[in-house]
This record gives sequence, C-alpha cells and structure tokens, in this order.
Amino acid sequence: MKEVNFKKVILLFLVSMMLGACSNTKSQESNDSENSKISEPQSSSKSETTSTNNESSFSSSVSQNSSSQTNRPYTTFGSELSYSLSKPSYTAQEESYTLQHQDHDSSCSQNDFTKESIVKEATIISKGVKRYSCPECQGFKEEFYYDLEECAFESATFAYDGQERQLYIRGLLPLGVKVIYENNKLTEIGSIEATAKLYDEDDHLLATKTATLAIVENNGFADFHIETETGQDPSYKEKTNYTQMTLTVDNCPAQYRKNAFAGGIRVRGNSTNQDAVTKRAWRLKFNNKTNLMGLNGGQKFKSWVLMADYFDQSMFRNYSAWYMGRSLFKYSGNYASDATHVNLYMNGDYRGVYLLGEQQQCNTGRLSLAEPEDGETSTNVGYLLEIDGLIAQGKSDEEYNFTINVGSSQQGGWGGWGGFGGTNKSYAVKSDIFDEAQFEYIKKYVTNVFTILENAVKTGSNKKLQTLDENHDLITSPYDNEFETLNAVIDIESLFKMYVLQELMRNYDVGWGSFYLFVDFSENSAHKRLTFGAPWDFDWSSGNANNSFTYNTDGTFINNSQAANSMTFYNPWLADLGKTDFFNEMIKKYYTVFAQSDIYQGLYEVIKYETCAFSEEFKRNYDKWGTLNGTEVTMYTRSDVVKKYKVHQDAVKFYLDWLQERKTYMDKTYLLS
Repeated sequence: MKEVNFKKVILLFLVSMMLGACSNTKSQESNDSENSKISEPQSSSKSETTSTNNESSFSSSVSQNSSSQTNRPYTTFGSELSYSLSKPSYTAQEESYTLQHQDHDSSCSQNDFTKESIVKEATIISKGVKRYSCPECQGFKEEFYYDLEECAFESATFAYDGQERQLYIRGLLPLGVKVIYENNKLTEIGSIEATAKLYDEDDHLLATKTATLAIVENNGFADFHIETETGQDPSYKEKTNYTQMTLTVDNCPAQYRKNAFAGGIRVRGNSTNQDAVTKRAWRLKFNNKTNLMGLNGGQKFKSWVLMADYFDQSMFRNYSAWYMGRSLFKYSGNYASDATHVNLYMNGDYRGVYLLGEQQQCNTGRLSLAEPEDGETSTNVGYLLEIDGLIAQGKSDEEYNFTINVGSSQQGGWGGWGGFGGTNKSYAVKSDIFDEAQFEYIKKYVTNVFTILENAVKTGSNKKLQTLDENHDLITSPYDNEFETLNAVIDIESLFKMYVLQELMRNYDVGWGSFYLFVDFSENSAHKRLTFGAPWDFDWSSGNANNSFTYNTDGTFINNSQAANSMTFYNPWLADLGKTDFFNEMIKKYYTVFAQSDIYQGLYEVIKYETCAFSEEFKRNYDKWGTLNGTEVTMYTRSDVVKKYKVHQDAVKFYLDWLQERKTYMDKTYLLS
C-alpha cells in the first residue's frame, strides 16, 4: 500500500457543528426507521483503532431564529458558541534503545527471520521492541512496535438533525501514532463505511480499520415506562428493599424494546435522596439478566441505574466523565459505565430526562472480579471498595467499612472527621463478602498498600521502600526506586489515568466518595495489584460546585495546597502519586496520550449533537422540574451562575466554555513539547 508522506503535508482537520443552524427539516420517514442510540453502540473488536489529526476546530455561530416546526422542533443556542480545540501532533522522542541486527550465517538457507519474540513490551506511553530470529542460524533483526490494543474504531448511529456527523476514536492512541479518516462524513439519513488508517512516526501504515456511520430518523430519546405494583413511587427513605415493577421500553429500535419486563425499583444515591430534592435517582434490578439500549456492547445484567442529574443543569457532566472514562479504562481491561439518555415515565406520569447507566458492581463485563459464591469464606476472591465520607457521619449503608489514617504525607487537615475531614479516610467494601476473615484480609491489604505508598513518598530518613510478603505483611522492597516499588503492588497506570480525569474535571467529590479501587486474589485474576477505575459521580465538577477551588479553570487541583487543608477534596492516593519522583515525567506522557487521541473531539461532538437534536426533550424536562431561569438553585451549585441559565442550552454553553478553558490550562501544563 502506498505510504503517505506526512512530512510534506500539513493536515488541517476542521469539524464544524452549527448548533444554532440545526435543521428544521426532519425527515418524515416510516416510523419503522431506527432512532438514535446516543451512547457508544456495540463496539467492534478491541484492536480496532481510529484517527488522529493535527488540529481540530469547533465553531458555532448562532442566530436567534424561532422554529416553525411543530413535530419535535429544534431550538437554537441563545448566544454564540465558538471553540478552537487544538489537538497536539506529538512525535515520540527517540527511544534510548538501539535496534539490533545480525545477518544470516553464510551457510544458512533461510531468506527471512520468522521466529518472533518480545524484547521490550509496548505500552501506550512507550514503543516496544520485537525480535525476529532465524530458526536455523544466529541471525535476527529488531523492530519497534506499538500497543494498538487500547483504542477502537466503533460504529455509531445518530438521529437526523441536518448536521454533518463523523466517527471518532474511542480509547487511547499510543505516543507517536497518527491516524487519518477516510469516507467519514455523513449528513443525510443513510449509512456509510468509514475508514481509519493508523501510521507510525515514519508514516508507515500500521493498521486499517472500518466502522459504520449511520444517520436515522429522529424520534427523540427512547421512552422508559415503569409501572410499580403499588401504583405509587417507592419511598425515598427506603434504600434496601425493592418495590416490584415492570419496565416497558418503546420509541426506540425494535431490538431495544421491552414489554412489561419484571423486576424491582428503589431509590439510589445520597445527595439526590433528600427532602429538598424532587427528581429522584433510581436503581433497577430485574428478575433476569437483560440488556438495556445496547449499552456495554449488548451484555446482559440484572442491575441498572437511572441518574437524575438534578444538580447539573447541563445534564452532561456525569455523561462526560463516563465517556472519557471508557476511553481511559475500557480497552485496557478496566471499566467505566456506558450511558445513554432516556425519557422516564412512572405509573403513567412523565418524570423527565434521565441518564441510563450501569450499576457499579463486580460482574463479568463490568468490574470483572471473582465473586464469592453465597456463603463462600475464601479470602482469594475479588474486592471492590469505595472511599465513603458518610461512614464518619454514621450514615453509610455498608456493613463492612474501615478507616485508614492518612499520616504525615498529608499537609494540614481539619481534624477528626474520617472521610470528610481530618487525617482519616474511610472505605466501604462494596462487593459481597460473607465472613469477618474476608473483611480483615482486605482491610489489612489496603491499609498496608497505602502505607507503602505513603512511606515511599516521604523524604530523608523517613523514606522507606517496602512491599508485601505472601501474608500481606510489610517487608523491605527488593527494588531501589519508587516506581518499581509502587508498581509491584499498585496498578500505577490506572492511577495515572484516574489522575488525568479527576484533574481535568476538578471533581468536588474526589476525596469524599464515589472513588473506587479494587483487587482480585483469585487464581486467574487480571487485577492482582490494587487498581483504580470505575469513575462515578461528577455532577459537582467542572465549574458546577460553589467553591472557587473546584470551579476555577486555572491551577492544579489534586495537589493544590487548599486540597491538603480541606479533606473534602483531598484524595491521598492521587495526591501521593503527585509526590513521587517519577510523576512529572509520566503524567505528561499520559496526558499527551489522552490529548492526542480523539477523546475531547468526540465528547464535544456528542454533547453539542444531543443538545441540538434533542432540545425538545431537555426543554420538557425543565418544564417539569423548574430548575432553570432562576426559579431554583440546587444544593452546592454556584448560585451566581445557575440563576442565569434561562434555557438548557445556557447551561451547556457554560459547561463547554469551562471545559475548553480547563483544557487550555491542562495543555499548557502537561503536554509534552
């Protein structure tokens, strides 16, 4: 295949989304046409990868035009929305490794090197080295290779709104890999096969991937109809027992429809479960495993959630965290929830737009940890834990919980409140355990792993490099450096990925709750080290919380001195990572990988697409709940900002403006030169 000479061509990738120019000419195709699944559709194989381009620009010039359409009219943004998202074109620095080569022996009859072995493993931040040897003589050659397993080029379907659509990479492109899309733009109803070609630093073609881009008739979000056996809402004070119900799903493609599917429903969440909150969040648990709306590649589970997004008037912060989280975690065997928006009806009453997501749980296809059988007391199982600030307040529902003293690596603190403030952090065991010995086992393990981290980042004579023996007792590390010492017991890559996400979105709850860590001691475990993932609960992030520390777009977040003095924000795992001697070098590599992939571009595309194409759904939600136009200020949000939101698009505009400004700071601080 002919190579492309990138060094002689400047590639300019321009994506233009005109939110204010949303078409009022919706196609009146047959009602049998499929409508949109907004979240990522069923994915193609893990090895599929997509594109990078050197620069991306988003812009929207919006006029105040009213719609004359009566059938699901499109509305426009009330002010100009203009974005210029620069996308880095990073060429990996020369590896210190020098490729080796040795010719065939003169007597060898072979013409090629056919025996393959790995000299150096490739990662997303470093090229690997493969050696190809002769089966007969001592001859060999070596080549660099790239880890292309953490990204995918996936098919997607959009609802028609008259705007041009295209596919974006999901996942992470390794440093030095660049990608070009072909046949990847569609405006009218129909479908095309889009192509993504991956190239290395020398413009050699690495892989060609294809995916289907489709546009279908716009019928709005799918409708979820829940009928409880009592005909009443479940009590918001009942967080344990389920009310029996059935779910009917319609106004969606045939493969996603359901008719009176049986299960239970109860309230979920903490902040949304208070007297002052009127729009509740719900947990669904069906009698049999099922899939909803094709999420997570169509895999079937019993438990699902409906997020109210009551505190976030844009209704996209949780969606954004999960979208970016899936790109960061999904393709490396970790996990983040999939999601899509739906309309909810309860006992015939319209309840608004909800974010359908996945329950945080140990389950094959979600957090794939070894679950103990009922009554099993073996300690060699998987454990899922959460930092839980409610424990110190006596409000946690979790039976098994413990507290770890943060210790001297933390500078400051309020004193005394485990999980909320002071020098303690409390942890709840979220996975099933059936024996006190299991609890003591995981408590000892996590406590000692944290001790290893804390002692490694101390200075002077207080610094210790330690590890765990077979009983999880502390012993001297066999390594003489921080990275190898910590990476032996902690999945450091997962911690860096979580750092990127939390630092970018400045999540108010990062040290309070919904911060998940897990480990699996079973024989075939994929997570034998303490691992971080499953990002959750970002509605008080990205400029939405009433604290200058969290809503400013400039400055560090995780390792800010204000965080150290306020344990609400302080996350000891991420903060201590920032104190390691390898942090500055590696965070720039991980952030550059994140930024050079199409994660930002894909997220912006989806948010602006949904805001425009489904504007009537969002309008109807706020007509129902009245949390716009200064009528109500939700808890902990910025009253100076949210009172100014006249329509849903105003809240989206503020969020996207904030995200663009935050990205500018992150690029300036963390991008590799």
